[in-house]
Amino acid sequence: MICSDAYWLSHISSSHPEMKGRAADVAAVVKSPEFVNQDATYPNRRVYYRSGIFGAPLDQTLLKIVVEYPTIEIGTFPPAYVVTAYSVLAPKRGELPIWPRPDQPTLL
Repeated sequence: MICSDAYWLSHISSSHPEMKGRAADVAAVVKSPEFVNQDATYPNRRVYYRSGIFGAPLDQTLLKIVVEYPTIEIGTFPPAYVVTAYSVLAPKRGELPIWPRPDQPTLL
């Protein structure tokens, strides 16, 4: 998965001030999400979420990361890229759960 420094600075951290200095958090959430949904609009996008990333006053929010998986790969590049990342109170209406699936029991 890729997200260039230029893209991070020009789009993500400039559009979403809460994301400044949070690139490592984005990588950690994509690697170990709390849950993953299918994007409500784009079939080739997955949305990764985790709570507990932000401190006050955003401590009740989720970190949302949208990752696009290309429909056509040339060799192995690009495998996927981060479209955006920001804090939200809840997933977007219309997103469908991918993992963990609601019909799958959770292991304790």
